[in-house]
Amino acid sequence: AGTTSDQAQFRVETVASGLEVPWAFAFLPNGNMLFTERPGRVRIIENGKLRAEPVFVVSDVEPSGESGLMDLSLHPGFASNGFLYMAYAYNSGGQKVKVVRYRYDGKTFVEPKVIIENIPASPNHAGTRCRIGPDGKLYVATGDSTHWQLAQQMDSLAGKILRVNEDGT
Repeated sequence: AGTTSDQAQFRVETVASGLEVPWAFAFLPNGNMLFTERPGRVRIIENGKLRAEPVFVVSDVEPSGESGLMDLSLHPGFASNGFLYMAYAYNSGGQKVKVVRYRYDGKTFVEPKVIIENIPASPNHAGTRCRIGPDGKLYVATGDSTHWQLAQQMDSLAGKILRVNEDGT
């Protein structure tokens, strides 16, 4: 079977190997790519090559099942403020998820600021993504932590789309 001119064509190319569950990625203004590995490492591909050492390692990440370091998202003003958000599972009397804002100084992540924490989690259904919306608010999608009924409970942060100010207020 051939292809017609209106069909998309793709080229598969390995850009990095030997990684442990790469999860989220973000392209920096200079074209380099930051990405996460579930056990808590943030890596970078610079000028097409994987830097040997991680850019940052989350010290309190709890990787298990489908959880761990789950998201990395650049602030829309990243080019001027260097802010990015990460969502990850941690252990605090049981597995929870938090979103932390950092500033990337060109070498590593500095100035951690917890945006939201104590989101119910479990090894499965902890999935969390966060993005700044067109209204300038931070939207955080949370998993139901395998307790589907929590999504229906307004006093739980599980199974929701949370809307907070970018500084966590």
